Amino acid sequence: MDDGTSGLFAIKARGGITVVQDPIDALVPEMPLNALKAVDVDYCLPLAKMPPLIEKLANQPVVKISSSQALDIAIADSPSSRNEAQPNFVCPECDGPVTRYQEGSEVNFGYKIGHRFSLQSLSEAHEEALERCLRTAIRNLSDRVAIQRERAVKFHERKNIE
Repeated sequence: MDDGTSGLFAIKARGGITVVQDPIDALVPEMPLNALKAVDVDYCLPLAKMPPLIEKLANQPVVKISSSQALDIAIADSPSSRNEAQPNFVCPECDGPVTRYQEGSEVNFGYKIGHRFSLQSLSEAHEEALERCLRTAIRNLSDRVAIQRERAVKFHERKNIE
């Protein structure tokens, strides 16, 4: 629901141009609405109008940044400048350590290989991961019961033979 918001914020923070689909036109209006609430986007338009805009933007000259601007971006991307703190939980996608970081007024979480979550999407992803684990635990317990019953039958068969 809000993965794109984090990406838009990063693009905007680096001087990029941001484009968001008009929520009225979107299959899931909450996604572009979340982005529009968090980021001052450059363009908000219906999906049908995006390809011509993207083509126009792609054909514009690229604005090159100086090495000092590149250094500023690298410093801004460093964990210490983002006031990152290591939470005591892991990524629900890959079990890697999650890092907390601030993007504007938004608190987000991410893992170094690219998984990124808002607080809401992290909560939902952890809920889904927990449900998967519980289903697996129930299935494994049921399997364990079936295996032990089978062992009990075999034990009693052997005992009756002796």
